[in-house]
Amino acid sequence: MAKPESRKELLVAARTEYDKVWSLINSLPDQGESGNFDFQIPEQNVRDVLVHLATWQQMYLKWSSANLEGHHVRFLPRPYTWQDYAALNKHILAEHQDVSLTDAKTAFEESHAAIIHQVEDLINEQLFIKGFYKWTGSTDLGAYATAITYGNYVWAVKILRKFKREARATTRA
Repeated sequence: MAKPESRKELLVAARTEYDKVWSLINSLPDQGESGNFDFQIPEQNVRDVLVHLATWQQMYLKWSSANLEGHHVRFLPRPYTWQDYAALNKHILAEHQDVSLTDAKTAFEESHAAIIHQVEDLINEQLFIKGFYKWTGSTDLGAYATAITYGNYVWAVKILRKFKREARATTRA
């Protein structure tokens, strides 16, 4: 699927990849959801992936909602910048180690639904015209929404597919 360039394409792409995330999670072997990955990435399990997705979606919603209401808010929490967002990802994981898989699932579902609702309430121009909002800088709001939904979901699908393949191989061995 090509990167979305309209409101309609964004909604379709986000929903399609969201469904793929859930389909993969639901297709894992019995103990797969709670198992740890055997490959080297900061996220060690399904819960960590869902925490990553939900937390970034919540940051997006806090930023976009506040700014749409006329209150200037930074996207990334201080002291983080786009140059060191990898450190923010590590912080997010460390901060959420006590979150249950059930709570991570709920947070992901709720933040996804809120973003979809926000995108449905905006018109194409609000999302995909650069400079429509000064607070989006040199890009458009749709690019942020695309990255936080579709882009992050594609990332999660790759990780979950790899985990599923490895879990299957381990089960056969």
